Amino acid sequence: MPLINCSTSFLAGLVVFSILGSMSASSGIAIDDMSIEGSGLAFVVYPAAIAKLPASPFFALLFFLMLLCLGLDSQFSMVETVLTHIVDAGIGRRFKRAHRSLALCASMFVLSLLFVTRGGLYWVQLVDGFAANLTLFMVGAVECVAVAWIYGADRFAMDALEMTGVRLPKPLLWNYKLIVPLLLVALTIQAFVSTALGEYHLPTYGIFIGWCLALVSALPIPGLALWHHCQAENKLSCIGCVPTDAIARAAGLSSTRTVPPEVAAASIDIEFGRAQRSVRYDAPL
Repeated sequence: MPLINCSTSFLAGLVVFSILGSMSASSGIAIDDMSIEGSGLAFVVYPAAIAKLPASPFFALLFFLMLLCLGLDSQFSMVETVLTHIVDAGIGRRFKRAHRSLALCASMFVLSLLFVTRGGLYWVQLVDGFAANLTLFMVGAVECVAVAWIYGADRFAMDALEMTGVRLPKPLLWNYKLIVPLLLVALTIQAFVSTALGEYHLPTYGIFIGWCLALVSALPIPGLALWHHCQAENKLSCIGCVPTDAIARAAGLSSTRTVPPEVAAASIDIEFGRAQRSVRYDAPL
């Protein structure tokens, strides 16, 4: 898959720059002065090249059919990602999954109508330049650090061995722990600098909206991490101050004798002021 992905990118770059060179030679305009980027590559460069081919209507049909398939493929992953989070959060449990998928697709369709208005091209530039470019590498770097360092690369390798029967090589694990996070952090910094210093044909409030779009998807990462950390600190602070009768009832015991705090294991899970049945004892009463 990585080989196919890199080969496709190489082929696309070869096609794009060969067409740009041909357009530059025929028009007498330097490539740097053509200012074709983003959506202009798909809707200006490629159609211009297809128009010069024999049987151009047939190839134009194939090209835009390919764009439609690529859009549907990307939409599948986006819908499944958002829908998985909705299901895990327990939102709309009384509705069937098909109904939630329909509501999500309808909501995304209504939001996407913004991109087909008269200023839709500017909105595409805004979202592509801020929301997609900046947070993509940031989220990838956080996920890599979370798996390799917080969850543990060795534990991840054990899970892979249990599920697939394949033992991951040590160089691959060190790649996950060191090389990939460093590269993603460098790409995140580069994306932030290029976004901050980029030239946008937008008013000041438009650039402000773009930074808001970028922060909306980036700020929940440290915010939720801090919230879960505070929740864990509150749980740990309750260890040793749980009423002994509550501990005994949670463990299914009838005795309510005094239980020293060091007897209860550090995995006592206190939620909503009650001792759950997950209480474990390291020593008999």
